[in-house]
Amino acid sequence: MADRKLLANTWSHEATAYTGAERQVDGVVQVCANLLAVAGAVWLILNAGSATRLSLAVYGFGLVAVFASSLAYTFSPPGRTKEMLRRLDHAIIFVMIAGTYTPLAAHRLPYPWSVTMLLTVWIGAAAGIALKCAFPRRFEYAGLVLCVALGLSGLATIGQLHASMSATDFGLLVAGACVYLIGVGVLLLAHVRFHNAAWHVLVLIAASLHDGPVQDLAATSFVVSAAAARAGTAGQGALERELREVAASVRTSIRALRSLLVDIYPASLAQAGLLGALTDLAQSVSNAGLQVRLDPGPDDDLGLSRAQERLVYRIAQETLRNAAKHAAPCTVTLSLWRADDAVLLDVVDDGPGFDAAARLAAPEEGHFGLRLLADLATSGGAELLVDSGPGRGTRWRLRIPEHAGLEDES
Repeated sequence: MADRKLLANTWSHEATAYTGAERQVDGVVQVCANLLAVAGAVWLILNAGSATRLSLAVYGFGLVAVFASSLAYTFSPPGRTKEMLRRLDHAIIFVMIAGTYTPLAAHRLPYPWSVTMLLTVWIGAAAGIALKCAFPRRFEYAGLVLCVALGLSGLATIGQLHASMSATDFGLLVAGACVYLIGVGVLLLAHVRFHNAAWHVLVLIAASLHDGPVQDLAATSFVVSAAAARAGTAGQGALERELREVAASVRTSIRALRSLLVDIYPASLAQAGLLGALTDLAQSVSNAGLQVRLDPGPDDDLGLSRAQERLVYRIAQETLRNAAKHAAPCTVTLSLWRADDAVLLDVVDDGPGFDAAARLAAPEEGHFGLRLLADLATSGGAELLVDSGPGRGTRWRLRIPEHAGLEDES
């Protein structure tokens, strides 16, 4: 054990002895974590919409700062600078927690929950930062309790978050929180070898879970781009061009997936209800060639479940996009009302129309969106019909019977 060195353990008064191997492994983990954090944060900000860019920038800053401060502190030589970096390292953890909640509160919670959550996490973060900076190496476990409590504060809004997110996204969010909690437990096991490296691995995994499939596609894009560069260096020009085309295609898919996740489960659906979400949708697709009118009908409460509201929104979204692409210039009327024992959505345009039977029987290559939506409606006990013909416009009708069996999870 002659190679053991002292390295201060986070959240502890005492210095914990680490072997040279532990320091090397932790160093590799932290360097990788920093590179991935920077790449992920930059990608999030560049691909964010104007409405979400600021909140995602706050999250990205917290993500990068928490790994950068930890790396700087861990490998700084003993002295005054190291002690200042220790304070910064501990304080930034609170910024990371508040930054993680910021886009969720801003875009996934209805008012007043959104404001309450933002105030709670940032006031809590300010208290934690003040504690760590003003009282270094004191009240360590009080700081740990505050950190965990702040991380779990989202439990107060778990119902609202679940209502505004897909089952997959919500599951990833919960999984990330669980991994963080496991990481805290691992961090406290100072007698276990490589526990500090394991802590940083778990933090990286938890952060990645919050952006699951998109992160995987981003990683794929980086790998393919690197392979293209190697092919170019080796003089394989044709292979390099093909690989770069694949990388570009993956990046396009990333943008489409990010847009799809936001479009299918818009924050306005949870915040303003179905009518508010449809109003926003109508305004967003209206342009010089497409005029959208919304007729909400006389019923304020249609008695739809969350899953049924999402289905209505998705059908309206896809049919409006279809009209914008194939029927414009035209006027589209969006009607939603209850008739007897069913809720009806009609999307009617006065465009050129098309041969509906032929189009549905033999869709153009790659164009299966409307058929997939029809299958989705059918699987839940609803029905999607289309009536169109050359020169007489198009009418889409979604009929959701009162006892339709669409489960409230997607």
